[in-house]
This record gives sequence, C-alpha cells and structure tokens, in this order.
Amino acid sequence: MYNVGLPSGKSLYQIQAERILRLQELAAHACGKRGTVPWYIMTSEHTRHTTDDFFARHGYFGLDASSVVLFEQEMLPCFDFEGKIILEKPNKFAAAPGGNGGLYRALLKEGVLADMDRRGIKYVHVFGVDNILVKVADPHFLGYCVAKGLECGNKVVQKTAPNEAVGVVCLVNGVWQVLIDR
Repeated sequence: MYNVGLPSGKSLYQIQAERILRLQELAAHACGKRGTVPWYIMTSEHTRHTTDDFFARHGYFGLDASSVVLFEQEMLPCFDFEGKIILEKPNKFAAAPGGNGGLYRALLKEGVLADMDRRGIKYVHVFGVDNILVKVADPHFLGYCVAKGLECGNKVVQKTAPNEAVGVVCLVNGVWQVLIDR
C-alpha cells in the first residue's frame, strides 16, 4: 500500500504475504499436506476499505482471500494536552484509532477470537504491519515458545542509542512491561 522505497517496489503487505505463502509451501513439503496460515490485519475505520481494496486489487498476493481477515480497532475520543476533548465539528467529538493497545478488545468485539477458535488456531504471532524487519510467523521463534510452554514471547532488538524512541521490555514490580520514553 505504501512505497517504502525498496528496490523491488514491493509493499510491506506484499513482502509479508509472500512470507506466509512460503511458510505454507514449506509446511506442505514437511507434512505432506497443504494448510493455510490465516492472516488477521487490524485496521481502523479510516483504513479498512482502502486496505480491503488494495488486497483485492492485488489478488491477495496469492493468498486465499478467506485467509486474509481484516478487522477494525476501536475509535477513541481525542484530548488536548490539558485533557479537554477535541471537537472535529461543533457537534462532533474528534476520534482516532485506539492503536496497538486496543488489539485485544478488537479481537473479541470483531469476532476474530471466535474465527480463530473455529479454525482451530492455538498460537498467534502478533506484529506491527509496518515492521519492515519482521519474520512473519517465524517458525523458529514460535516453535521455541511452544516447546518451552510459554504463554507469551516477545522478540526485541537492542536500542542503538539511549535516546532512540523505542520501547524497552523490563520487569517492574514483578510484571513484564514495555516502557516508552516520550
């Protein structure tokens, strides 16, 4: 959808879809039968139709259209730095997508969890679609997490500088958190 300047001219969605296709091929070769890796993509009311159109125009990049599931995140009211609600119009609150923090509510509200249950999905890989470095459904990482019986795994990279604007995973009072310095 967005040209990120790759020499191939491919979008991130195309690269990620090609990765899913390759994983399906490798799994079929290893197991002797074909399977599908469903791809759930969280959008917003602003991006849902554009994203849907983009995938349709590109034939879902070879994926089965029923395995590419778009769902919308919740819109939340916008506030200024003094905590006052921002108006879009005199009689309408401004709203913006809830972001990554709204993922779990959207999974439930949009019926994605029920769809995963119907498909028999036991494990998921959550990533930001704008992460150019992501190894979609990384079988080594997911396999490690499954083999260790982990409820959750988080792959990170080291900060390149103390002031780099990325979150830091740390243990705070016995609870794992991602801290973001703003």
